[in-house]
Amino acid sequence: MTTTRRHVTYGLFVALLVLGGTACTTKTCQNDVCTVSMSGESSIDFDDTRYRNGKKYKTHGPRLALERIEQGAVTVSVDGQRARVALGQQAALDVLVVRVLSISGRDVKLETRPI
Repeated sequence: MTTTRRHVTYGLFVALLVLGGTACTTKTCQNDVCTVSMSGESSIDFDDTRYRNGKKYKTHGPRLALERIEQGAVTVSVDGQRARVALGQQAALDVLVVRVLSISGRDVKLETRPI
């Protein structure tokens, strides 16, 4: 690989990192209650893999999106229904109740449960 080609490849890689941001999302569920940690504006699908009669299949659930982070509140949406939710408060959106547990800079922790 030539030096020029390496620089172009590296430049594209850096551009993708910058444009893509550093959003990170994790979800931990127990029964129907999930704790979702999000870093930056991002989204997560509540798809699930289940087994029936020994066969694996995927169920399609709602998409939770963290759209905006403010001092003391966030804007979240569930399948297009949007609400601004203050720290410690909750909102019923589509099929989920979303509660804001913590906001620290760009790190947000939410709790979700079905309606």
